[in-house]
Amino acid sequence: MDTDEIATRLVGAHMLLVSFCGILINFYMFYFFLKLQKTSFYVLCSSKTISNSIILFAYLLYVGPINFFYSGFGSAVLSSYINQAMGYGIYLQGPITQLMITVNRFLVVWISAAKTTSDSTKVTVVALAFSWVFATWFSTLLGLPDNCRVPVDLEHVGYTSSECSVQVIDYLFLAVFLLGVFTNVLNVSIAIKLYLISKSSNLLSSRASKTRNKNRVYLFLQSCFQDWIAVLVILNNILASMYCRSHVCTNLITMGLDVVVYALDGFIMYLFNCKFKPK
Repeated sequence: MDTDEIATRLVGAHMLLVSFCGILINFYMFYFFLKLQKTSFYVLCSSKTISNSIILFAYLLYVGPINFFYSGFGSAVLSSYINQAMGYGIYLQGPITQLMITVNRFLVVWISAAKTTSDSTKVTVVALAFSWVFATWFSTLLGLPDNCRVPVDLEHVGYTSSECSVQVIDYLFLAVFLLGVFTNVLNVSIAIKLYLISKSSNLLSSRASKTRNKNRVYLFLQSCFQDWIAVLVILNNILASMYCRSHVCTNLITMGLDVVVYALDGFIMYLFNCKFKPK
């Protein structure tokens, strides 16, 4: 075995282990959120665990074995559908849901929970439904030529691209960038409001109010950490493209961290919500 094969098999083993652990934590958090009050925030978090789990299953059952056994499985068509879903359609569902979570935190902090809870859950469910419909279409690209789907980009199983698939990649990067900018603008405005609330609550505030403000900060930090790990993936992809001397190196580093993010996302949700007791 040469160096590329050894590195690929090791990263494949890493993918299998991390994806399995990630599925367990995301499944646990999905059932945990089902037992909590059905607020917009927890509905969105439940959706996030589903998209995380779908991608982790793709790593566990397809991408991980391809790397670990250093051999392709199935046809090129299967490869294109799986990669289009995990790397594009369901992948984009994550930042969209994260934006919805941030919007929810923005409304709660700037408007107040009392004014946003009456119909917000229904609106959230409808918005999520539309986002999942779009994610499903973007996972299959129904109505577009077959060569628009992007197959798994691994040299030892072969890789092909077309003008259409390159455009799909460009649209994905643009969408993720715009979602990230808007989400972080909202995060800054939330941080400013929380600071103003903390200044005023120190002067005059009941114990219940202080507890409520503390929970707002807690859930805001969860949203920020989930945003930051997504930024970490983008930076990792850029640095890998800049400094890796081979295509194999770029793919292994980007995919190796990518699988960790979906497991880490579930762990962050556990870390910030385990103190809340299901009703």
